[in-house]
Amino acid sequence: MYRRKHRLGVEHESTIQYTIFRNLFNNIKKKAIAREQYYDSLLKEAKTDIKKTWKILWPLVGKQIQKEPILNDFLTNNNTVTDSSAIANEFSKFFGNVGKDLQNNIPNSQKSYESYLTGNRPMNSVFLNPVTENEIKDVLNKLNSQKSTGHDGISNYILKNLAGGILVPLCF
Repeated sequence: MYRRKHRLGVEHESTIQYTIFRNLFNNIKKKAIAREQYYDSLLKEAKTDIKKTWKILWPLVGKQIQKEPILNDFLTNNNTVTDSSAIANEFSKFFGNVGKDLQNNIPNSQKSYESYLTGNRPMNSVFLNPVTENEIKDVLNKLNSQKSTGHDGISNYILKNLAGGILVPLCF
């Protein structure tokens, strides 16, 4: 029926509205596709640089890139400190005492830690299951060589390369 009316040249109001909305929809769809392709290409270019990736994504999610100003003064005990080394010392003092301050805020308990331990357990005894060379070798192979050193200062790369020399003493 639409085609018959259209062929006869009869322009019905609903036909005109349909054409307007169809064109509007196609316009929006083309813009959306173009925008998607644009951001897709930008993200592909920045895929190895996380900083560039976030510069692209932040405006899309509604966040503005804001650089916070560096404060030149610091208030401690109602005194303003402006010297950078004094500010660093105050930060160090604060974060160095956080654990101690938290510990002082925890109320003392009348319960002994032993009351939380249940079951049959031998007192004054420690038993460790023996380990085999293969178990240690498996653990060493699972270590990521690219990671930084631990608290002992020994890198995973060195541990893996020295595995032959340290397996036997570690199992002893």
